[in-house]
Amino acid sequence: MARTVNPDLHKPHLISILGVLTKKKYYWRSNGQQGLACILYVRDLQHPDTIEIRVDTSLFGLLGALQVNCVVELTRLQGFIARSSFKVYLSWIHLTAARIVPTLSVPRDAQLFGLMSTKLLNDLYYSANVDRMLHRFVVGVVHISYVVLKRKCGLCHQALEFNKRRAVWKHTEQTQAKYSRVCVRKWQQITSSDSVFKTHTYMGATVRCVIDDGSGQAELFAQNDVAWELLTN
Repeated sequence: MARTVNPDLHKPHLISILGVLTKKKYYWRSNGQQGLACILYVRDLQHPDTIEIRVDTSLFGLLGALQVNCVVELTRLQGFIARSSFKVYLSWIHLTAARIVPTLSVPRDAQLFGLMSTKLLNDLYYSANVDRMLHRFVVGVVHISYVVLKRKCGLCHQALEFNKRRAVWKHTEQTQAKYSRVCVRKWQQITSSDSVFKTHTYMGATVRCVIDDGSGQAELFAQNDVAWELLTN
């Protein structure tokens, strides 16, 4: 029987969730409004999936009562599912209400990953199984398309360029034009022997490879910690 997508899926609608608040991130919006915004990262209690909820602090405050590692119930969030990527966007609106649930315990990461079942790559060929949730596969790397290593700024995460004549690392000149926010370390020039070299910069890794689990193959794109794990194990 053919399955059809609900035509109202991609329209704004109200969503209620229950999970553990794992992180709160504040940032200045660069869209001309110059307002302080907040992102709440909430993880499911029975699965390692995490969602992001955007909050306009000029309208709803800093939400200081919501502390990290507490179980929260958020009702009437405005949800929107993108058509191309099926990514879920959640926003705090005037109807949204929050309630801390102290009676529920926070599961450990190891518990959540232990409950995950192993999937087969062949299942990805069926559209009904394509989603944005976390899945576990047991695979082998059969081909590496490319590996890219770049020294990056630990603050803005942009690639640095190396001046051979002066033996210093610095931000590229096009960084300011390409990115809306200017890094406070933009004018910093640092050598490999500086004491802050390891804390202010890091070696970013990007890997594109083909993985195989016996049922099928898929192309995998990995960055940083995941990429290093693929390269060193």
